[in-house]
Amino acid sequence: MPFALDVAIKASLLLLLAAATVAVARRAAAAERHFVWTLALAGLLILPVLAVALPWRLPIVPARVVRPPSQPVEMSAEVPAALTATRVAPRTGVAETPPPAATRAAGPEPVRPASGAHALGAWSLERGLRAVWIVGLALVLARLIVGVLAWRWLLRGAREVGDPEWIAALEAASERLDLTAPVRLLESPHANMPMAFGIRRPVVILPMEADAWPVELRETVLLHELAHVRRGDVLSNLLGQAACAVYWFHPLVWGAARRLRMEAERACDDLVLRAGAPPSAYAGHLLEMAQTAGTMRALAFSVPMAQRSEFEGRVLAILQPDLARRPLNRHAFAVGAFLLAAVAVPLAALGPARPESAQAEARATSRAEVVAHEVARVQATPVAHAEAVREAGVQASNPDPDPKPRNDPDPNANPQDEARLQGGATATAGLIAALADDDPAVRLAVARALGERQDTAAINALLQALRRDPSREVRKMAAWALGEIEDARAVPGLVAALRDERDVDTRRQIAWALGEIESADAVSGLGSALRAEDDAETRRMIVWALGEIESAEAVPHLTPLLRDADVELRTKVVWALGEIESPTAVEPLAALLAQERVVEVREMIVWALGEIEDARAAPALEAALRDTALAVRRKAVWALGELDGLRAAPAGLIAALRDADREVRRAAAYAVGELEDPAAVPGLAALLRDPDLEVRRTAIHALGEIRGVAASEALVAALRDEDPEIRRLAAQALGNR
Repeated sequence: MPFALDVAIKASLLLLLAAATVAVARRAAAAERHFVWTLALAGLLILPVLAVALPWRLPIVPARVVRPPSQPVEMSAEVPAALTATRVAPRTGVAETPPPAATRAAGPEPVRPASGAHALGAWSLERGLRAVWIVGLALVLARLIVGVLAWRWLLRGAREVGDPEWIAALEAASERLDLTAPVRLLESPHANMPMAFGIRRPVVILPMEADAWPVELRETVLLHELAHVRRGDVLSNLLGQAACAVYWFHPLVWGAARRLRMEAERACDDLVLRAGAPPSAYAGHLLEMAQTAGTMRALAFSVPMAQRSEFEGRVLAILQPDLARRPLNRHAFAVGAFLLAAVAVPLAALGPARPESAQAEARATSRAEVVAHEVARVQATPVAHAEAVREAGVQASNPDPDPKPRNDPDPNANPQDEARLQGGATATAGLIAALADDDPAVRLAVARALGERQDTAAINALLQALRRDPSREVRKMAAWALGEIEDARAVPGLVAALRDERDVDTRRQIAWALGEIESADAVSGLGSALRAEDDAETRRMIVWALGEIESAEAVPHLTPLLRDADVELRTKVVWALGEIESPTAVEPLAALLAQERVVEVREMIVWALGEIEDARAAPALEAALRDTALAVRRKAVWALGELDGLRAAPAGLIAALRDADREVRRAAAYAVGELEDPAAVPGLAALLRDPDLEVRRTAIHALGEIRGVAASEALVAALRDEDPEIRRLAAQALGNR
């Protein structure tokens, strides 16, 4: 198959896989969809390189023997039996397949060279296709060059913005987005809308009339363009254009690049909304920018604020209140790189199978067949099972304290149940014996099978494999199996293995297993391992395990890590403290909340304080109600409503009834209603005129929970509301008083 056609087909498969992923995860956030398209386009660029560089191939056609038609193969009558016969090795018990009987066949015929005319025609066609591809590549690259020249033209005559109000707005927007990279702010007479450029030294260009913009529009524009800078959308757009240049003939690639650009804009919109911009006002500003832009097309690698071709879908997404707007976490980049390699490398390696001999094909025996034969062999000899159990020192899962003689069966026993129990014990014993097999692949499969069976009789054998097996993969599988069994009797052995294990992946698996077992006996050992561990991912796994155990004894081990430089570790520690729900964690969490700069960590701290439900967290949560991040404010309102022992609604919670965000107002109304504080009645009465129907409904519910004349008067006034649903709810609340 020609190389270009081979790569084009594989590129199609990769893009179809990306499209299917986006379609299945249709409720995913725009940032996540953008990441999928970025990975797909990056994969397109590395596919041709991998297809040439990989030293191995994955066959997609069944291997077969190439025989010359003039000399058929002669095979003895014993060959079919030899191909299917197996024997058991006396020492290991592993099934072996003997080689087939000798065959007599001549080698394949030599390949005759094609005629001169045919070879010349094939060479000319290949050369012509290559020339066409080069011309298309040059044309698309010329478009990028024009974009660079246009960018330089925009910069011609541009000047630094020195207005103190613009500089203050730029600094405030950078702080709200947690953007630390310096960004130059320029005004150009050739720009008719805001645009972001640059990768290493980002620049935001404004039109000259920007000085006349109101403050709200300035804030929106800067938030949007700085969101592009923080996300690195200029680089991703450049990646998409590079893929279009290489695959200029492929319509799916152009469609993927367009989807990449659209999802980048929506992801930036989500980032701006998470930074606190009101959706309706932000949509209005986009409309104003789209009208200003007219029919102007964006440069190939620039990121303008608005274009008419994409405006309608963006506005609908902005105004949809229940849309997912979460950002990508740092772990997603590592997972995405792994998945890209896991897809692109096998895809690039796909190719026709090389011919193989019948003898090599007959000798191929899968490891699954080996394991199946081993289990069947042991199951076929019950005496060997019992002997293996005695040698391993394994006790039965449910020992009978008063066993009956074998010749005196229980008259009430169900024969089918007894047979099932005996069969299960037999299988477990056989697998335990197979853990001593010489082949590590067999031991790996056996450890997995024991974990899937979840039989406590295998604990001792698995612990022995965890401590002594020379294969790291077998040790990891033994730890996984112990986590699946979830029996606290394995905890001491797992803790000892966590202390002594040299392989970092195995330590991570052991920590996971201890978290799955959820025994407080593991807390001390996990805390010691946490202090000694230097691998970041393993430390996070240990913290996760302590959170799963939910023991207050873990708090002293976790709180020192609240100041760790690893953001993901800090987030995990805060989550674990929230899961443990110990009041002793309130003070260190509140102290961290006042100093934490990462929005996601602050949001997790507020969640943890709400989970602990201790009234001492009220001052810290009230301060969080003034956070610049919308997600933190929303969570703080919820957390204040969760606190126990509050006799009155905090002033900050009542003030949140006037928040610009509808979700914050709604959550605050519900929370003050649960606290039943009459001081909140004026704020709730004002919410009865809120433009959002759900906010008004929640205010009615809250007023119904509060006793007193003022609340009743507010409900009576609601009986005159224009909305019949509000009138009905007010009447219902008055009737329940």
